[in-house]
Amino acid sequence: MKRLVLGLVLLASLAFAACSDSDGGRVYGTKGFCQDPFKNRTDYCLDSQMLVEYYCSGTTIGECKAVQQTCPWVIQGSSCNDGACGIKLDTLVALPKPSPTPSPTPTAQPVLIEEGYTPQQERIEPVQTLPFWLAAAALAVLFVLGYRYSEKRALDRQTHAISEAFAPKKAKRKRRG
Repeated sequence: MKRLVLGLVLLASLAFAACSDSDGGRVYGTKGFCQDPFKNRTDYCLDSQMLVEYYCSGTTIGECKAVQQTCPWVIQGSSCNDGACGIKLDTLVALPKPSPTPSPTPTAQPVLIEEGYTPQQERIEPVQTLPFWLAAAALAVLFVLGYRYSEKRALDRQTHAISEAFAPKKAKRKRRG
């Protein structure tokens, strides 16, 4: 029984393992690494213009997925360097500081969309936290363990009934009154 509980605990830890991304997701200007129960991946450059960014497919439970991004499309005049999109220091031009303009107070929170992200870039897939073969193997192990446990209990009951049937019976004494 202890083995069964231990097996279930180990299985649950795999099924609900967390995914973490050091740069917080699709952040193209920061090199990061993505870690899930199956793999560890680091953002990298395919060439001077193309970045491969890893992110978690779910919010906390999921797996590392990759998206390719062209750096100049994300940040005007940027290039890919050491796993992040950035502007080289020699290409920076000082821009005049804009004067502050008063803005009206919004009545509702604006929807923030990450710069450079379009929904057409990838096909959205449901989060699969456990491969099918692993779930099937776990169910098979649980079935075998349950069968062996029930078989042992039935054998114990049968042995107990046989031993009681052949045990000598105690004679009843009559009381003298």
